[in-house]
Amino acid sequence: MKLSGCTTVRGPAMIAVRDGDLKLMGGPVTAGSSITVPVGRAVIAEGDGEVEISGGQLGQCDPEGLKALESLIDELRGARRVVLVGPTDSGKSTLAAYLYNSGAVNSIISTDVGQNEVYCPGFEALSMPPRPFTPGSSAPEPLSACLVGDYTPRGLEARYLACAIRLSRLSGSFVVDTDGWASGEGAELKAALALAVGADAVVAIGLDQGSLSILRHEMAGPLVVAPRLAPAGKSQAERRTNRDRLLASCMMGSRRRVLSLDGLLVEGREPEAWEGLLVGLRDAEGDHFAVVERGPSRSGSITVLTQYMGSVELIRLGRARVDLKAFGGLLQA
Repeated sequence: MKLSGCTTVRGPAMIAVRDGDLKLMGGPVTAGSSITVPVGRAVIAEGDGEVEISGGQLGQCDPEGLKALESLIDELRGARRVVLVGPTDSGKSTLAAYLYNSGAVNSIISTDVGQNEVYCPGFEALSMPPRPFTPGSSAPEPLSACLVGDYTPRGLEARYLACAIRLSRLSGSFVVDTDGWASGEGAELKAALALAVGADAVVAIGLDQGSLSILRHEMAGPLVVAPRLAPAGKSQAERRTNRDRLLASCMMGSRRRVLSLDGLLVEGREPEAWEGLLVGLRDAEGDHFAVVERGPSRSGSITVLTQYMGSVELIRLGRARVDLKAFGGLLQA
């Protein structure tokens, strides 16, 4: 079929590009490429080209909204460290993808611990996925990840900031896609994050006047104010479904691994119950996703489910839990 002009494709869908001059989420697409659009996600295709689309729904995108998005990207060109702040489903991930796909920045840092689009929920991650990147698509292993330990930064603000600082030091040019806690103390936390990572531009998307006042008061750098970029937000049930999909991608192919706690550093408060606890297995590169299947045995060992089989220097304990029964069929034999 022929795509022309500006079109949205809502997942789950597979787009196979046969010919033509197309951009997807701001990035050029070469003939022969296949792009997956995850369930609950919509991508914007621009230009003219012959494609095959399996599944999904087609729709007309808003030309004026697209112009506003492209104007915002032009305004941000030259900024090497961009932080996006806005409520849930305001369009932060869409703008992050456009900035990255257009080459305005070299990497993406996701600090959205509830809906991490480049790694696993509960983690922050630095990634340089293949372009064009579509939020929520299966991305390769990130350059580095850091366990915060829950699906919200509330109560874990120090660890949240420490992770962001460490990841920012690994890349000179990035966009930070933050979580949706953007009012009151959440706005104060985002201002602190922008200062900590040395942001030279902060984009406030769809914020109320109170949150804007907090950012202006706490920040030293320039603030770009933008209207909401997404037409509608997901419901609580849709957000849980999306988080479960992201968790499933991290659980898929996991194997059982026994780790002796004897002589191994453990960071974090020891839980009353270990089963299902989200943990990070740290090596020299960063933290790797794991979930505790069985707590300490008499020999002082724990059993975790993880894809990571390399050396472990430290185990970081989270406070979020994963329902192991819901993902049992994804484990590798």
